[in-house]
Amino acid sequence: MGGAWREFGQRAAAMLPAALLATLLVFALLHLVPGDPAVTLAGENASAARISEIRHLTGLDRPLAVQYLVWLNGVLHGDLSRSLLSGMPVAQAIAEKLPLSLFIVVLAMAFALVLGVPLGILAATHPGSIIDGVVSGLAALGVALPNFWLAMILVALFAIDLHWLPATGAVSLRDNPTQALRHAILPAMALAAGGMAEVARQVRGALTVVLRAPFVRTLHAKGLPGAAIVWRHGMRNIAALLLTLLALLFNRTLGATVVIETVFAIPGIGSTMVEAAVGKDFPMVQGVVLVMALLVIVSNLLVDLVISWIDPRGRRSVGP
Repeated sequence: MGGAWREFGQRAAAMLPAALLATLLVFALLHLVPGDPAVTLAGENASAARISEIRHLTGLDRPLAVQYLVWLNGVLHGDLSRSLLSGMPVAQAIAEKLPLSLFIVVLAMAFALVLGVPLGILAATHPGSIIDGVVSGLAALGVALPNFWLAMILVALFAIDLHWLPATGAVSLRDNPTQALRHAILPAMALAAGGMAEVARQVRGALTVVLRAPFVRTLHAKGLPGAAIVWRHGMRNIAALLLTLLALLFNRTLGATVVIETVFAIPGIGSTMVEAAVGKDFPMVQGVVLVMALLVIVSNLLVDLVISWIDPRGRRSVGP
């Protein structure tokens, strides 16, 4: 296990430059967008002298390379700077917004797994049947549907027509768990559709291969029930795949919150980044991108660690 932790540390160190590269690319792209945050801060009727003063106070008059290096130096010392628009420390804003987004992401992942895994198993155990065709069709539809379009359909049906769930807003899980769940269901469903389809497709494909392996015929010959073969042996053999899917689900769902939170007016990390990008709030956007990149890196590394632990030899073949 010590070797696995050393490998984890080495991979983490190797992937940190990727996170910094992401912030550098975002920083460069933001500066290509027309507009000046100093004008926004000063107001439309502000004088040129006032705008120049704000640019100097916020460091926007420095060369771009210097601005980025100053921000990076702060990050290395645990300081993500302050928002240009609100003046709030970026780290504090992220700490307040991130839990809400993570709650919706985790709920969406739960929906995707709870629905996708059984559908994949159902299709794999009925290859070439109508059931297999229906599951494959639903999976293709789930991958093709845009999240924002599905979100609007869900709002129209469950919020406006049926009045079952709220259409917008969010409630903290600590303040009111029941209301927090009610507000999170629709955005989580919108986020989960693509993930559910991908899980169903991947589970179907992998489990079909396992169930055609010679050892499965031996288990059938011994009289082992089909359900026991699927759950005890089939699912065990695709455990590494499920863990990999878990990491991919997290990465995809976290990125999609940028759109979904805007549609549902959720004050999470995604909508915060959108607002900051529109206002050219460079420190806020860079801070959010850095944190999201680190979350993706850590989730991937943890999944790799768990896979190494449950299968230290990295086996590729299937067997009982």
